[in-house]
This record gives sequence, structure tokens and C-alpha cells, in this order.
Amino acid sequence: MKLSIDTKQRIQSGFTFCLEFYKVLMGSFLILFVPQQCDDHLCTMTENIQNELACFIVNMISCLFLMYLYFIELKRENWCITYLDIDAKKPNNNLDSEIEQYPKIKDEMKIINLKYKKNAMICLVFQGVNIILSTTFIGLHWPGPAAVAPLLGYIILMCTKLYNTFFISRASLKEERAYSAYLTISKTYNTIDEDHRTPQIQL
Repeated sequence: MKLSIDTKQRIQSGFTFCLEFYKVLMGSFLILFVPQQCDDHLCTMTENIQNELACFIVNMISCLFLMYLYFIELKRENWCITYLDIDAKKPNNNLDSEIEQYPKIKDEMKIINLKYKKNAMICLVFQGVNIILSTTFIGLHWPGPAAVAPLLGYIILMCTKLYNTFFISRASLKEERAYSAYLTISKTYNTIDEDHRTPQIQL
């Protein structure tokens, strides 16, 4: 059974999402996954929640915003795969002129890019508050060198994800394009999908 290009793109996007989401999910719950000191032993996850319940609630709220951002991102990616395509034979800016012949698709792309950027900015703010608050509470129960690697690792993963998301959403909106959030880096959808082309229009 031969898979269509759209199906291959969806599989690749889904696989990338699964790997990425697991990492940033752990980055949202710094209070749980970064070691902390409780008297003469390292805190259990239950003790971490009991000691910093307010911070854990902030972790949960920021995680919910992150999950909603992923929902928007996956919905956007699916829309791009459905209505657009990546053609290596055409220049990256090909869609700039081609999409003018498809005003409905152009309007939908603008709306979905705007929503993506808006939610990326909201998530960026909440995760920033989450990181600052979490590191403050972790510092109160600092266990020593054991916490350095996981704390920095999770923060870097989270910041990298949010930076890439914000960059992609801003560039897509500013340049009136649809940069992929999951396919090969720097890929931009540069043509209308064959299933949605108008037969009378020669591309």
C-alpha cells in the first residue's frame, strides 16, 4: 500500500509531536521532576506537591496553556498539509503569488497564523512565570549539584520550543506564508495542494 504525500507528512508531524511533547511536558512540571531536598532525603513527588502546592497549581495551569497551544499547532499543521504542499522544484516564495488566486485559502491561512501567534505569546508569558516561580521554590529546597542538570535541561527544552513556536508564528504571519512547525527545519509550504487546485488555473 503506497502512502500519499499528505499521509507521510501527517505521520512525520505526529512522530515529531510525540517526542517533543513528552520533553516539554516534563519542563512544565519542574516542581515534580527536579530533585529537591526534604530534611535528610530527596523529596518524593508527593512531598514536592505538598511542599509547593501553589507552585504545582501554576505548573498545571501553564501545562494546560501549553497543551492548548499544541492543539492549535497540530490543527494548523493539518490544515497546511490539507490545503498546501511543499514542492522542492518551486522557490519558497512561490506561494506569495499563487495564493492570490485562492482568496478563501489566503484568508483562512491568515486567521490560523494569527491565532497561532496569539496563543504562542500567551504560552510564552505563562511559561516564563512558571519557570521563575518554580526555580524560586526549588531554590528553597536546593539539594545541590543533583538538581543542576535536570533543571537546566528542562528549561532549555522549554525555551527552545517556545522560541521556535514564536519565530514560526511571527514569520508566517509577517511574510504571509505557512512555515511548518514539525517537518524538516526551515520548510515552508510553497504551493497549493493538488486536491484543492482550481482546474482552470495553470500553475
